[in-house]
Order: sequence, then structure tokens, then C-alpha cells
Amino acid sequence: MTKEEFKQVFDSGNDEKLRLAIAVMNKEHTFKELSIFACVSNSSFQGLTRRLKLTSNKKRVRKSNTMFLEGGR
Repeated sequence: MTKEEFKQVFDSGNDEKLRLAIAVMNKEHTFKELSIFACVSNSSFQGLTRRLKLTSNKKRVRKSNTMFLEGGR
């Protein structure tokens, strides 16, 4: 799914399609990136995902956490 298709689904307001689109796109992108694709603020996107009962992909490891665990700066 492309960024433009995601924005169209987001603007349509159909919760079922949006839930599926977010689940598919979250495999490659973070919620913050998805909020940028949808042209909304990150906090409003987080509220929407809470309403749809979706969670972020936990497999993504932030670089800062990796650096902290390795003892580097």
C-alpha cells in the first residue's frame, strides 16, 4: 500500500478499512510515520489507534535503547 492510498483510506472514515490499513502499514512504518502520511498530528493519530484498539509494532528497536544497552553514547 502506498502513502497516497493510506491517506485516502484515512480520509474515507471507514474504521474497518482503516484498521486493516494501519495494521499492514505498521509492519514497515512507525505510528509517527503513519501520522505524517495521513497529515495529522501524532497525538490525534495515537488517539485514533487507541480507539481502534491497535498497538504499535513492538519488533522495532530504537537506536537509543540499543546504544544504552551496549554502554555506548
